Amino acid sequence: MGAGDVAEALRAVSDELSVGRVARDELAERLAARGVSVGGGRMPRILMAAELCGLACVSGRIGRQFAYASMEDAAGPSGSLGRDEALARLAETYFSSRGPATASDFAWWSGLSAADAARGMESLGSGFERASCGGKAAAFRDSGSADVPERRTFLMPDYDEYVLCYRDRSAVSGLLPLGRKAPINADRDKRIAIVRGQICGEWTESGKGASASAFAPLTDGERSELDAAAARYAAFRS
Repeated sequence: MGAGDVAEALRAVSDELSVGRVARDELAERLAARGVSVGGGRMPRILMAAELCGLACVSGRIGRQFAYASMEDAAGPSGSLGRDEALARLAETYFSSRGPATASDFAWWSGLSAADAARGMESLGSGFERASCGGKAAAFRDSGSADVPERRTFLMPDYDEYVLCYRDRSAVSGLLPLGRKAPINADRDKRIAIVRGQICGEWTESGKGASASAFAPLTDGERSELDAAAARYAAFRS
């Protein structure tokens, strides 16, 4: 897509979302009706460009499809924050839902400088615990006596935060063969499979189901859990 095509597509996205949130497929149909080319893998690139430009964002689902809304509608009115307050709020958001995580992980996820990421982590107040991960200081939200979820085996979607929000992925790589690095889930045809909280392999769509392959041999129990996760996905797709 040339620069002119992208600009035209972004104007069309902005116009269509100005009247409310729209399901992904319907948005593609509306853009096509306006003469925007959305085939050949262009629609994902259009949506990514719209998100990077602050014109659109995912806003829940309509049925089983992701819906998109204008950033203004999704975010609502916002006040003005000072730099330190904004940094502290972002750090609290990150460490509340991820962790134990380090300042290096926070910098990787946010794009902040190492110094700002460290300041944000230091700003965390009550409700956060400190730990050491691989010799580095880490923080996480104190969950009290929360029970470990019974289900810990999943077929992860594209670009899932479980993998992508950490620079160091060694904590979730326990089932990888020795010396193999934890993959970055950037290939739509090879998504990450998690068994009991650990990266174990990859999965692909197969018809309306899923086919999962492990990087290393699994126990019978682990294989059974992975097969059950694939069956849940098939049931969702049917």
